[in-house]
Formats: sequence, structure tokens, C-alpha cells
Amino acid sequence: MDKANLEHLVVVGNGLVAAGTVVTLARFLSRYGARVTWIRTGEDDVSPVEVAQPPLLEWLAMVGLPERDLMVRAQGLFSLGVMGQGTKGEFFMPYGRHGIPAAPASFEHEFFRAYAPDKQARFNEHFLATQAARRGRFDFPVNDPRSVKSTLRYGMTLDKRAMRTLLAEYADSLGVSAVRCTRLSVEADPELGIQRLHLDDDDSVQGDFYLDATGDDALLIGQALGVPLEEAPALWSHQWVSRGGSSLDWMPYSTLTQQDWGWQRAVDIQQGGVIEAWISPGETAEQAAAKTNSHDGDWAKTPLHWGQRTTPWWHNCLALGRAAGQPGELLCSEWHRACQSLLLWLELLPDAAGRPALRSEFNRRDRALFESWRELHELLILAGDPQSEAVTESLRWRLQVFESFGRLWRRDQEPLPDETQVALLVGLGWRSASADNLLAEVSPEDLRRKHQRIYDTLVSAAERMPTLKQVIQHHCPAVV
Repeated sequence: MDKANLEHLVVVGNGLVAAGTVVTLARFLSRYGARVTWIRTGEDDVSPVEVAQPPLLEWLAMVGLPERDLMVRAQGLFSLGVMGQGTKGEFFMPYGRHGIPAAPASFEHEFFRAYAPDKQARFNEHFLATQAARRGRFDFPVNDPRSVKSTLRYGMTLDKRAMRTLLAEYADSLGVSAVRCTRLSVEADPELGIQRLHLDDDDSVQGDFYLDATGDDALLIGQALGVPLEEAPALWSHQWVSRGGSSLDWMPYSTLTQQDWGWQRAVDIQQGGVIEAWISPGETAEQAAAKTNSHDGDWAKTPLHWGQRTTPWWHNCLALGRAAGQPGELLCSEWHRACQSLLLWLELLPDAAGRPALRSEFNRRDRALFESWRELHELLILAGDPQSEAVTESLRWRLQVFESFGRLWRRDQEPLPDETQVALLVGLGWRSASADNLLAEVSPEDLRRKHQRIYDTLVSAAERMPTLKQVIQHHCPAVV
């Protein structure tokens, strides 16, 4: 069968997922003669901030958008990770690596050998990112493996509306046709796919392929094509958002705090802050309102719909972000997850012929990634309710492996680096009862002395770094 390139791709949606999608398609497919049309319809993003992990920087490089331009326009702050506060105490989930080579076993297992379970939380302190974040310090990674700063990785916290506006301008410069629409009608056949979109004033748009970024409404994949949402137990019932909340005072992290009603996240940008609350299903609306409204600011409530689209790629339509399902957004943003799915779709080189085998492979791999993100958020539920019925048996088994052997049982699609996952597990209270047999003859006292030298080196390096505020004011002060 001859390969027929896609000639016209239509993206539907009005949020950051739609904006990022049109930029990606324009950069990757325009060289093949493909046109991209953006139908801007639907609701804005739920959260006003983008808590971006290090992969965002890789995406910016891929699409040719300067990092500094985004930081300036979107009032960005650099972030080294997440400062957590759970039932087991405070912890830091770093974006960077510890960078300590195996000798002979991994550094994690050295720690499990050197320390009893009740002391293993110290593991998270052996990242330069952790030591820098605790001191409000930040610096850029260096491409020299001899330097401890080569272990750093960083993300960003950004004003989502400003980021979306910048991406829209960039998409326009790339030749994307944008059309605003208040009343969208979809002509579709569940057995053939999307046929045509009818817009305001009797205009219509017809493409070879359609990408649904309309959030929970799922106007194309759900309402028009009837692809069902495979529901999953609710981890939280509502997301509450308040802009203008308490400031973290120029610290290079966001915070995640366990409350008796769920989890709360605090995020700063250069000229403001946002507090978000994820409310447990057992809380009534009145109880949640009373507790969240104890903070300053006006709160907006959004119900959460849990589950995954059974086939996010169906005929000539691909669902992205919340249109494809909701695995949780405390540990990954909607755009982060949508970008992973979009790049996977592009990796499979779709064409106008449809290729059922490609659709099947995409849906399989995308489901595995979705389940991995879901399980990471289930960890937050287990941290407060070990008997929760919302948690899969697969996760419980993987945690048993970690607690028994100190091992991560990897999936084909893992959303976080191994070292970050171990830091999250240890921070939330899971401990390993054993270490690698290669360390059976190694003295725990010798390992503790080695770890103290590493710790002292990290502290010294962190204290020599500039503050986050100094870096921002020199590198990318916001333009408002």
C-alpha cells in the first residue's frame, strides 16, 4: 500500500493542550506539505498555572521556541522539584539525578544497606536539587560529568494563559490557520470517523485528521464518535483553584501538602501565586468549601471525571489531554501527558490511509503510559488511606516488590526517572527491608561515612549557587 501523507490536520480546543498541539504539528509536519487548522472553541484550562517538568525543555527545543522567551512572557520561575508534606513527614521529590555511580550496587541499595527503614528518608537529601531547593538556590546544569551540577534537571512554573497566548502567536508565525468558534457542530460516522466540522455563520472545515483537545467535553472523540470513557474509581472528587494565594517567596519548587480532606498544591510565578486543592470523594461540597475557603482568595470548583477513553485514537481522530481521560494532574500536567501521547502518535508516522495496526499499537502503548500516571497518583491516596479501594492490585504488588527487595518493577512506559520514583516512594513512607546481595560484605558504617562525605559536598555546592531570585532577575524577568 502506498503511503499517503496527511495533508490537512484540524485541532479542536481552546486550552494549552490545543495550543501546544498545533505548534508541534506545524513544526513537525509542515515539511511534508501538511496544513494545520486550529478551531478555537470550548472552555479555558482549569488550572491557571503550568507546573512543567524537565521534558518541557526538550519540547521547547524540538519546536524551536526559546526558553527565555517563554519564561519572560509567562512570568516563569525555575523549579528543581516538589516539596512534599505527607503523613510520614516532609520530603523533596527532585527532578534531577543523584548521579552517584554503582559501586558495586546502586546508590539506593547502598542506602538500604547502611540505614534501618526508619532512617531511609535521608536518601532524598543526597541530591544536589534537594540541597539547593531547601536554600532557595538555583543554577543551570553543566555538560561536564565531573561537576556535581551535571546532575541537575529543572522544570518551570508558568502562567498558563500567557503561555497559551505566546504559543498562539508562534503558531501563527508557523502558518497555522486559527478560527474562533462559539457553536461547533460535528458531522461524524462512528464507523468512518469525523467527516466535517460546521462552524459559525455556516462555515465548515474538512480535514484528513482531527485532534480533540476539548477537555472533559470530548466534543469529537466522545460526543460525536461515541468512544466511551472507561471509568475508574475517583481519587479526588473536585479540584478547587484560588489565584492570589500565599507566596513561596522565590523558592525553586512547588509544594504538595496532605490534608485531612485531600491534597493541596501551592505554586508561584514571578508576580503571584496559586493554591489548588484536590478534594477527597468522602468530602461533601459544603465541607470542602468551608475548608478551602479558610485561605485567602476566590475559589473556583471543577468536578473531576476519572477514567480513560477506551480507544483514544479512533479512525481519523486522536484525543489528547482530558479528552483522552484523567489519570491525575498533581504529579504531571495535562499538557505534559498530552505531549507524550502526541509525540508517540508522531513516532508511529500516521498517514491518510488509517493503518489499523498503527492505531492498535498506539492505543496499547498510550494505555500503558496512562496506567503508569494513574498509579503514581494512587500512591498519594495510599499515603493517607492504605485500604483505599481506588488503588489497583498491580500497584500494591509493585509496592510489595519494593518493600521486600528495594526494586522498582518497571513497565514498558515509565513516566518518571527511576531515581525520582525512588525518592517519591521513600518520601511518602515506603521502605526497603533488604539491599542488593552485592553489598552483603560491605560495612554499613563505611557506607554511612561515604554518604556523609557526599552530603557535605552537595551542601557546599548548593551554598555556592546563586539564589533563584538572582537568576530570574538576571536571566528572565517578567514583562507584564
